[in-house]
Amino acid sequence: MFLDMGLSSVLVQLCAARSDGVLWRNGCVVGGASNPASFLALIKYGVGWYVVVGMLFLLSFPAGFFFLRSDPSLDYSFWLAPWGLLVLATGMQMPLQPLLSSLEGAGHIAEVYGIRLVGVVTGSLLAWSILLSGGSIWAASMMPLSAVFCVSVWLLVKRRGLLLQVYKAPALQNGEWRQTVWPLQWRGAAGWLSGYAQVFVHVPILYKMQGAVAAGKMGVTMTVINTLSVVSLAYPVSKVPGLVACVARSDWQGLKRLFTQVWQVSFAMYGLGALCVFGLALILNQSLIGSRLLPLPQVALLLVAVGFYHLATVLGIYIRSHLVDPLVRTSLIAAGLTMSLSVMAASFWGSMGNVLVILLVNALVYLPLTLLVLRRVHHDRCKDA
Repeated sequence: MFLDMGLSSVLVQLCAARSDGVLWRNGCVVGGASNPASFLALIKYGVGWYVVVGMLFLLSFPAGFFFLRSDPSLDYSFWLAPWGLLVLATGMQMPLQPLLSSLEGAGHIAEVYGIRLVGVVTGSLLAWSILLSGGSIWAASMMPLSAVFCVSVWLLVKRRGLLLQVYKAPALQNGEWRQTVWPLQWRGAAGWLSGYAQVFVHVPILYKMQGAVAAGKMGVTMTVINTLSVVSLAYPVSKVPGLVACVARSDWQGLKRLFTQVWQVSFAMYGLGALCVFGLALILNQSLIGSRLLPLPQVALLLVAVGFYHLATVLGIYIRSHLVDPLVRTSLIAAGLTMSLSVMAASFWGSMGNVLVILLVNALVYLPLTLLVLRRVHHDRCKDA
């Protein structure tokens, strides 16, 4: 998340604007009313960025080694090789991300989500096979490894011509990068880092304050609930090209209708999924699997807390579809409060303290401030009109 710097979401937005009118044939760009060269240059910039940060990401191997080695109760010979494979697989996955994001922004949503689904299903099958055969934490690498394999095969078979076009495309001009890409990217980076602080920073904090068991329960529970949120965000994310197109045409009524549908469907998906997750946690409460989760009251509070965060995220998608990102201050305030309060809460009340911090910050700070930003965007739009 740190090295991505929000570029994947920025590429979806900018490619949605630049690909309007671009014509495609056999997976390649063949012209159109807009400027195809500008569209291809943007993809080339994204690929170059992710190749560099993919190599930088490999430095997380020694960083993670020293962080995990600090706990003497963990035998590093057990986790060292699986950790190395996970870092390597994730680093290899990163250069593929801009191609997926760019095609998603260009409207090839079914194709992009289809190959992602194939990768997820393949990775899940491999992970469960390794777990059932006693492979333990080696299973953690299966998702990124399967993504690398599936996306690479798809690109070579279906999009080889586009890869060649991107390779031959002119570089993005510095002036264009400064004016168009960077203003959105640094704001996106702040938002992504704030998202990490609001969602996943509790795991390393609990690891240091309460030990590996408490951190593990928080990590597993938060991963399940965050996955629910990510799945529920799939529908809003798939509508980003449509939202951006409405903004570009100043079709405010169309934008309102589309976004009303988007937030209602997404929040209904999250609510239904939350009931299913809590019901499953209730059924598994006395089992070995259930013991890996947080206690039931904390699971319930965490589902509500992430619900507030999820709604604010959906509103953020709408705001950023205007090709502006005024949410940086809001994200940083929420992240700063979450991190500072979580350290104190974890030391006194353990995981329950972290859950309450997530709930209070998202309900009383993050969502209300996001609504204020949304109101300001609407006011500025009416003033410009």
